[in-house]
Amino acid sequence: MDKPVQLVIADLKSGLSNVLNNAQLPMVCITPVVKELYENCMLIEREQYMQAKEGYEKNLEAENNKNSQEGKDIQKPK
Repeated sequence: MDKPVQLVIADLKSGLSNVLNNAQLPMVCITPVVKELYENCMLIEREQYMQAKEGYEKNLEAENNKNSQEGKDIQKPK
């Protein structure tokens, strides 16, 4: 059985907190690092969104092409 996402998130937070606390650096040094990590996460999130959207649109288009060949109604992407 897969671990529930809430528990995975809690483990992630705990692990990150431990790493930050054990770094023995002042927050003035940690903050820019965390900011950079956050910005990278946002870029990856946007890329994943675009890939999912493109995949969905391609599948919808393929389904519509198949349906049009079979004479069924065609859906338009939203």
